[in-house]
Amino acid sequence: MATPAPVPAPAPKSGGALKIILIILGVIALVMVLIVGVFAYGCYRIAHSISHTENGKTTTSILGTTVTSTNSATFTAADLGTDIYPGATPTDGGSKMDVAAASIVTAVYLTPDPVSKVEAFYKDKFGSGATDFNMGGTAMIVHRVSDKERVNVTVTGNNGQDSKTKIMIQHTKAK
Repeated sequence: MATPAPVPAPAPKSGGALKIILIILGVIALVMVLIVGVFAYGCYRIAHSISHTENGKTTTSILGTTVTSTNSATFTAADLGTDIYPGATPTDGGSKMDVAAASIVTAVYLTPDPVSKVEAFYKDKFGSGATDFNMGGTAMIVHRVSDKERVNVTVTGNNGQDSKTKIMIQHTKAK
């Protein structure tokens, strides 16, 4: 009887570790390409939704926040939560910002009257509930209308614009 031929031993697997490393590197490269793509798309969306100018107003919107920059002449006493100082002229620097939690309107005006006269006007307007800070040539009057609404008036003298007094009114309303 003949003896059976010996069965050759299986060939050793070569390159198994190399295949695993290449698969892992491929997955990492794919994830990186996806991350870069998502980032690039986000930048594209932000760049195309950031700013819009119409009728002298520049509106900027990003992530649920809208800011409109405009000349202060477009705001009314109702927008500002208080009267505009008599005879004050509007100037650049006005804005309206709507965020998820609040609406903030800021307006800037100029007057030839001294800081003390403007400060007295707003202290009288807001009554005894207002808080008044006077720091030399600058006065700040804070009027808390309610827990969700506040009006701040900052009056600055000799601001370099024909030695006029600058009045900045900021009205904040929580939603």
